[in-house]
Amino acid sequence: MFSYDLAILREVIQKMAGIEVSEEMTNDQLLAMCGGELLRQEVVLRFVEATVAYAMLICTFYYYYYYYCCSVGNVSFIKCR
Repeated sequence: MFSYDLAILREVIQKMAGIEVSEEMTNDQLLAMCGGELLRQEVVLRFVEATVAYAMLICTFYYYYYYYCCSVGNVSFIKCR
């Protein structure tokens, strides 16, 4: 009974997400689904952009935290000049 419920839940999620599962694909079909060089470049570009944005967010946080600690006098682990 439990595996039947999981199978139905999987089917509902796939239908709601618009995902088609094909269990038997040829090598040509797999290669076609992988995307081309342009898609790979876009993925790498988006990854780099996300990584840079995250690094900027962390730096901004530490910048403001440093000045907040200096303004309230709590410099327990950050030394102000």
